[in-house]
Amino acid sequence: MIDKLKVLVVVLCMLSYAEAGTVSIGTASARGDMRVDNNTVTDSATLFEGSVVETGQASADLHLGAGTEITMASSSRGTLYRDHLVLQQGASELSASSPFKLEA
Repeated sequence: MIDKLKVLVVVLCMLSYAEAGTVSIGTASARGDMRVDNNTVTDSATLFEGSVVETGQASADLHLGAGTEITMASSSRGTLYRDHLVLQQGASELSASSPFKLEA
């Protein structure tokens, strides 16, 4: 019985560490369709470290922690990180109350 309890505790600890690695850094909402990590999204999506956001014919708004707001224009593509956005295509507008880099 004690051995089974030890195994259960170890498994629960491992699951909590795995979950901690997938913390959301923000959300994205679109006025049309967009793709997040190669998945088509029609309304909103949760963003994680390294998420790739692509807009179609409409723009998208990205809402991050600490008051950072990014609007990606139509036909844009970028990889999002906690402290910066790497814009590979298109245009975007940044409004941030704390340090945030936009690389183009």
